[in-house]
Order: sequence, then C-alpha cells, then structure tokens
Amino acid sequence: MSIHSTSRRATHTDALQQLMNSQQLWTGRRHAASEAASETLATGHRELDRQLAGGWPRQGLIELLADGAGLGELALLWPLLARLTQQRSPVVLIAPPWLPCAHAWARAGVSLEWVTLLDCNDDDVLWAAEQCLRSGCCGAVLCWPQRASATALRRLHSAADSGSAHAFVWRRQAAQQQASPAVVRLLLQGRTLSVLKCRGARPAATAVALS
Repeated sequence: MSIHSTSRRATHTDALQQLMNSQQLWTGRRHAASEAASETLATGHRELDRQLAGGWPRQGLIELLADGAGLGELALLWPLLARLTQQRSPVVLIAPPWLPCAHAWARAGVSLEWVTLLDCNDDDVLWAAEQCLRSGCCGAVLCWPQRASATALRRLHSAADSGSAHAFVWRRQAAQQQASPAVVRLLLQGRTLSVLKCRGARPAATAVALS
C-alpha cells in the first residue's frame, strides 16, 4: 500500500469520525433506542424497567396475574398512577375487590381527585374498561374481571392498542395457562413478580423483588 493511499484513508476516517461526533449521522442504534424510550414509561422500579425493555408500554394490554388481593399489590402501579394524576390525567378503577386505602394512595403521590371507582356487575367489567379506553380521556384503566374470554381480552387489547390509555387487567394466577393477547404478562407472588411475557424483550429468569 502506498503512503498516499494510507494518508487518504486516514483523512476519510477523520472526516467520518467528525461527522459522527457532530450527531448529524443516523446510526440506527440511537434512533432505535429513542423510539423504544418513547414507547414506554418508567415503572418506578429499576429492575422491572430493565426486564420490560424500558418500562410500561404505552400501547397494548398489560395483564397482572395474582391470587388474593389487599396485600399491597397495587403499590406496583403507584409511581405510574401518581405521575398520571399529577398531570391531571384521569385514572379509572373498575370493580376492584377491595376499596383502595385513600390515605396510602395519597401518601404515594396519587392525586385522588383524578381517580374514579366504577362498581359494576362482572359481566360488564371488560365492557366498561373497553369504553373507558376508547373514550380517549383516561390516563390509565385498571379492571378486575372474574371471568375473561379470549374474545373479550382481544377487544380490550384492541382498545388499549389505540394508545389512549395504559390498560391493566388483574386475573388469577391460573390464567397463566391460557393464551393472552397482552403485550406484557406479570405474575405476582407475595412481594416478588416474574415477567412471563414482554413484547420486544425476552422474559428474564430472575424474579423482581418489590420494595
């Protein structure tokens, strides 16, 4: 190789490096990372954010599987609900098995004036959640159906996929044996949770300990 060609290659390398440093060159990786960040919202739990490739997805249905209720499991969602209600974005709870402790929610930063509880028959739970999601005026919708057919879940997922609100459906642990259209499925056991399914990421083998 001649000295001239070596010098010319070095000049080209320097020019390319200057262009990359100027951030005027699209590398693909930066765009993909930015796009992923724009499609998620931090959960408030660092390890869970890592396993969910950024946080709660802004579109699609999120399924939370847990046996029992009233054990503080809703604290998992408090960081998100606090952020939404502080931005005056309504949060709707449909047929929760227990009346939420208003003092604990307020202490977690949730603005209670932006939280609405709907009590309805089980046959209407998923229908009510779908209507709230399609209204375009909610920040998050949480529902607790006793039964959930595949068709009803697909309708709920379709409504959630519009991006109008975060959608969470709470089901029994036995439901993990059933197929689900949810983009994220979490299994809660006591103060730990496991990621069973996450769009865009491989479920981790380790459980997340909730503080």
